[in-house]
Amino acid sequence: MSTFSNSRSSAIAVTLKGDFSLDQLREVFAQNPPDHDTLTGGWASTDDTASNINARNVAPPRSEPEILPADGAYPSRLAARYYFFKSNKQLRESFPNSPQEHHYIAAFDVLISATGAGDHMALLSSRSAVAAGKLIKALREVMLSIDPNAKIIFDGSQIAFSADLFFWLIVRSRNEPVLDGHLTIDAVLRVNGQDNANRATTLSDGVDFNRPALLVAVAEIDQLGPVRVVLRASDLEAKVTVDVWSGGVFSVLKGETHYTDEIDSPELRVTSIEDFAYDLLPRIIRAYATDDAWDDSRREEEILAAAQTIVDRYLRRYPQLGQHPPTS
Repeated sequence: MSTFSNSRSSAIAVTLKGDFSLDQLREVFAQNPPDHDTLTGGWASTDDTASNINARNVAPPRSEPEILPADGAYPSRLAARYYFFKSNKQLRESFPNSPQEHHYIAAFDVLISATGAGDHMALLSSRSAVAAGKLIKALREVMLSIDPNAKIIFDGSQIAFSADLFFWLIVRSRNEPVLDGHLTIDAVLRVNGQDNANRATTLSDGVDFNRPALLVAVAEIDQLGPVRVVLRASDLEAKVTVDVWSGGVFSVLKGETHYTDEIDSPELRVTSIEDFAYDLLPRIIRAYATDDAWDDSRREEEILAAAQTIVDRYLRRYPQLGQHPPTS
């Protein structure tokens, strides 16, 4: 369980398909608030004031989800929090006859925006659809109450992309880190990879083409990603550090994300989620999609260059390798 205002803010993007509007969703959300008496989960606003999260035998504050207006790169979006009640085993043993006494409040947040006819993107405050199961179940019930044919698709929605973007990203961070007039790849701090035998590897402490481990990953790894990247956005006056996956999943690292003249706060953490989902990541995806220099021949060139650098490195260190054919 998590909310967008947590210290480590994560999101997974999904597509909502169905014949409904943000106003209709908000109305049904508002009709189904959490009920402490029956320990029934329900919907409220994302306001953190007296949220009572993790507190036992209390009710969440009474509030209603709200539709936030479009603003710059931000679309009009419905912001809601799903509160539910979880039982604590130790408290249950101490208060076997009082369910309210051994239940505490948990919550997930969701941001929903329209993306096309019959389609909406929902950002769920979790890194895993499995972990957000209660939120997804409750959201699906609301959708079906409006449109019996509605469904949730776990496709990354508008912020999904090909895993090839990770390869492009580390090359751009080396050669041309400025992506547009305001957005720069400051550093790629970590990259994961997986070969065609599903063996995983992790390169941390900075991605540098002088490191043999990265060269081997480029030369041999079938798929790169996820990555941890540091972005500088001068128009947002921000440095954002984020772990990003190709399936519309990301986590903003609070301790390594900074906005000029602003200190960390729950509101700022929500801002960092919205900045990345609605502004920064779409700009990265556009830069990748419009980079005409990045084609199959360029990919092959980078792979061969990495392999050649590895060969040259070890021939310099062990010159005898080039003097005798390998023995069988």
